[in-house]
Formats: sequence, C-alpha cells, structure tokens
Amino acid sequence: MTRLCNIKENTVCTVKNVEASPAMLDRLGELGLIKGTEVKCLFRAPSGDPTAYLIRGASIALRKDCALGITVEQYDDK
Repeated sequence: MTRLCNIKENTVCTVKNVEASPAMLDRLGELGLIKGTEVKCLFRAPSGDPTAYLIRGASIALRKDCALGITVEQYDDK
C-alpha cells in the first residue's frame, strides 16, 4: 500500500482509503474517488504538481496535498 501521490505515471491502482476534511471527502466522492475505485496516473505537471489521474473514465487533476490522503494498492502498469 502507498499514497496516490507516490504512484508513477501509467500505473494503475485501487483506492483503499480516503482521508480528508468532510468537505474534501464529499468533493472526492463526487469525482468518484471512493474505496474500490480503479485509478491510473496519467502524467504530472512539469513542476510535479498537480498530477492528472484517470478516474472512472474522466481525467482529474489533483494536487499532491490532496492525493497524500488517498491510500492505494498498486497492482500493475497498463
């Protein structure tokens, strides 16, 4: 297990836990970031933040401070 912000580009993982403020939990849930969701790291900005992820068919950019609260299980490169 690791944090979403540590996943390398083109790596697929599954969300295991999400820790955030109540408002952020609601927002992440609206984006589909809930336990069991498959996430693929697409690419990072040249500065390293934010990072784009493929979540339920949509590209979503998250800043590192937000992705730090998301625990994932990495299972392969696709």
